[in-house]
Amino acid sequence: MNRHLRHHREYTQMKPVVLDSVTAIASLIVLIAAVIVLPALLPAPYAYIAAIILFIACMSAGGHYIGQKTL
Repeated sequence: MNRHLRHHREYTQMKPVVLDSVTAIASLIVLIAAVIVLPALLPAPYAYIAAIILFIACMSAGGHYIGQKTL
């Protein structure tokens, strides 16, 4: 049975859809945490802009990583 599993890539790597979902959920958690924490450290308008920029950076980094791993 092991020789059959060894030749299929789907058993050794995660599917891109799963990676996209995990990246989106993790980035959303980062956004929520930043929206809660950053207003205590910065003035409110700057904190929300920083939270959005952090969210975009997380999504971009995740997309770049997925793009490199799945190609």
